[in-house]
Amino acid sequence: MTTNRFEKLLQDAKKLPNISSKSETPQLDRDIYQIAKESQIIASKMNTNQDLTSIGHYFLAQSGSNTQETISNLKTLDTKFTFEPSQVAKKTDVEAYLNQVYKEYEKQTIEGLKHDRVQTFLESMDEGLHSNWQKAKTQILQNWELEQDNKKFGRQTQGKEQIVQTLKKKALAYASVVKDINLNRLLLNKIPVINKFKALSDLSDCTNTQRATMLEAWDIASYLTNEKRETGEYIQGVYTRQHYDKTMVIQMNRRLIHASKTWLEKQYHSLAEEVVFKNANVVKVGGTPSISHRLRAFMEISFKTMNKSWFNPNIEICNGMPIWLFIFILLRSGYPDLAIQFIENNQTLFASSPGFPLYFEEYFSSPDHRLSEESRKKVFTQYRIMKYGNKAVDPVKILLYQILGRCELNSTYPCEVISTIEDYIWLRLTLVRESLNEEQTEHERYRLVDLQRTIAEHDFKLNEVNPWLYFKILLLTLQFEKATNFLYMNENFKVEAMHFGIGFAYHGLMRIPNQPRDNTLDLLITELDGNTCCLNFARLINQYIQLFLFKSPEDALQYIYLITLYRTDDMKFICHEQLSNYIIETDEECYKSLLGETAAKTGYHHQGIIDKFEPLLGLDFEDTSGYRKTILDRIAEGFQDKGRFKDAVSVYESI
Repeated sequence: MTTNRFEKLLQDAKKLPNISSKSETPQLDRDIYQIAKESQIIASKMNTNQDLTSIGHYFLAQSGSNTQETISNLKTLDTKFTFEPSQVAKKTDVEAYLNQVYKEYEKQTIEGLKHDRVQTFLESMDEGLHSNWQKAKTQILQNWELEQDNKKFGRQTQGKEQIVQTLKKKALAYASVVKDINLNRLLLNKIPVINKFKALSDLSDCTNTQRATMLEAWDIASYLTNEKRETGEYIQGVYTRQHYDKTMVIQMNRRLIHASKTWLEKQYHSLAEEVVFKNANVVKVGGTPSISHRLRAFMEISFKTMNKSWFNPNIEICNGMPIWLFIFILLRSGYPDLAIQFIENNQTLFASSPGFPLYFEEYFSSPDHRLSEESRKKVFTQYRIMKYGNKAVDPVKILLYQILGRCELNSTYPCEVISTIEDYIWLRLTLVRESLNEEQTEHERYRLVDLQRTIAEHDFKLNEVNPWLYFKILLLTLQFEKATNFLYMNENFKVEAMHFGIGFAYHGLMRIPNQPRDNTLDLLITELDGNTCCLNFARLINQYIQLFLFKSPEDALQYIYLITLYRTDDMKFICHEQLSNYIIETDEECYKSLLGETAAKTGYHHQGIIDKFEPLLGLDFEDTSGYRKTILDRIAEGFQDKGRFKDAVSVYESI
């Protein structure tokens, strides 16, 4: 039996490949009979009668093995099938195995790709649904907002025809000015748009108090844009440009700060003149007295109590003259030259502060009203001695030292002469310093944005009876975006707010978002720095058209053209988009009057209303064919999407 197995093993071994001669394993050169014979010889040499059990136990015990336990474990083993021969493969099919592995890999790869495709499709579908939902949500919110505005303005409410007609008349009057703006844009002419809008203020429905403040607001805007034309040209803001840098913004802000201060000073002087006029019998200035003489009379009337004593017992009087108060009034009225002249003519009155005349002259001789570092330190030292010392000091004197030395910029010394919000803004604007020098120390740094942040922290909006008050404050602190948005939120003054915004945009004073196409819902947007506010001008235009001019297509287009006041690619794209979307919503007769019509037989194009203003769609006055084709393509596709195939064909033929 054993021999047969060995013979069979030998036959199978012969089928195996030959071993390489280079193999390190020694070859077995004996046949099966030799192996059997030599095995018997080795077995015969073994002494089978020798008792090896005790020797084995002793040997295993020395190595730490428990022989009794081992014998017990071995007896429990079932060795019935231990040495049963296994089924041996008679041959090995490598090619079939590789084919099987290949098919398995192929199957796994196909399933993996299929899973990836399904996952990608689901993600794409989810993204598309999310995008469509965002657009739908935006449209729903806009429509809801417009519906609420419509209800407020009586469009969908019975019995308010008179209100509707009044609003329509006002909207059309302002629209005629907007058309005049665009006609002059075609001719590259600059016009006083603020003054033109101000001329329509009589159409506003408001109380007498509101009207007075509203007229002041128009006057402030005219001063800021230099449409008063007392000196120089209209202001050229930087925000309508494709590119602008920080230096340009600072230069613009300096000019605006000066203009705002100028308006506040003229307003104060007008108030002083009015007070003197009303009390002419008391002060008896007579004739045509000088400005200094009339302002001194104003001081006597306004800053004395009923018992003829000055408003504060610490007021410093020299030769019957409150010198510090008078200097402040001259500055507050916008006459620093008269203040310098007064100091020079009365040097003896300043014996207690001999350095003040020098500091005062140095301050106003500097183009940016800045003292030398040595002088500033002396002024600052004197300011702290007066403010925190034990000796009572004239509060107006302390205030003047704060102005000259720009001391404690984030606080205002409490003084009766700063009694109104206009006084406060004037003082803050006086302390503001717009500069590129980033190395200024903290106590020297007080910029326009710091003032604007202070205004934001105070809730001046509580006076809902007259929203023009807060609007005026925002204008004086040069927050044009917030001002426009705030007034537009008031249902009674949306028309006025829209055209204030147009005036600021026209002069390049109003910021728009860096990515205007991404901000389609909110009007007022705060940039990431938390300080910079932008107005979504394009959306403001769209809302206004939907609310007031949707059924007046020619006027509506004039407002859409205003979007390209901002000479950026994004705003040009939005202009094209709004123009196309508006025309798509019109009927056949209306859109043909806007776009014109091409005769089928002759191919002659009859110009539409839009043709005259084509250059404004991209501000390219030489070649507008590209813009025209872009817009008409979009309109034709819009008609096609709405199922108006006849209109789509008509538009395609006119391209």
